[in-house]
Amino acid sequence: MPADSGIAIFGGTFDPIHFGHLRSALEVREALRLESIRFIPSYIPPHRVEPSSTPAQRMDMLRIATRDVEGFEVDDRELRREGKSFTIDTLRSLREEFGDGLPLITLVGFDSYRFLYEWREWQHLLDYAHVLVMARPGYGEDSLGEEMKEFSRGRLVDEPLCLHGEPNGLICKLELTQIDISATKVREIVASGRSPAFMLPGEVIQYIYENGLYGATR
Repeated sequence: MPADSGIAIFGGTFDPIHFGHLRSALEVREALRLESIRFIPSYIPPHRVEPSSTPAQRMDMLRIATRDVEGFEVDDRELRREGKSFTIDTLRSLREEFGDGLPLITLVGFDSYRFLYEWREWQHLLDYAHVLVMARPGYGEDSLGEEMKEFSRGRLVDEPLCLHGEPNGLICKLELTQIDISATKVREIVASGRSPAFMLPGEVIQYIYENGLYGATR
């Protein structure tokens, strides 16, 4: 199946990257027939505690996990920008780089989407990109507050491929396979001396132990 033009932006701390991230990215790329998924690690996440590993280490782990996957790219623009990493700044930067005609699609987990109104300049996100809400099966509009219901009104589309028809401005919910893995759980397992095998790529696990991340000891 040929890929359509367009870039999906997958932001996060990735502390560390794990199979939940990677599987979601693959399913989004396939559903939208995208040329690429661009992983953009945050320097300082504005709505989370500061990551345990350094920006360089998180970037290393991302590159290790994605280097042999077609269509997966890693973008360090938020690390180069430093300071708190706001999505609106990243989308503006991408628009400056790629122009106004290319569809940009920012990926947002459903739990984050529910509180999107807390993000900086959240009302203007759709001026630069589409929003693809990565949802668990069964999650629906009834769990959204009034702010997000109003934000979604008139912008929701049911078919993900509709996002290729415009460069920005639409919202689509896509139900994905949910793998019950979190970066928090990975860190806890490593710190407890147990093995995180089958939660993230083996080469990333090796990197964690070689660099003593998350309290890892041999």
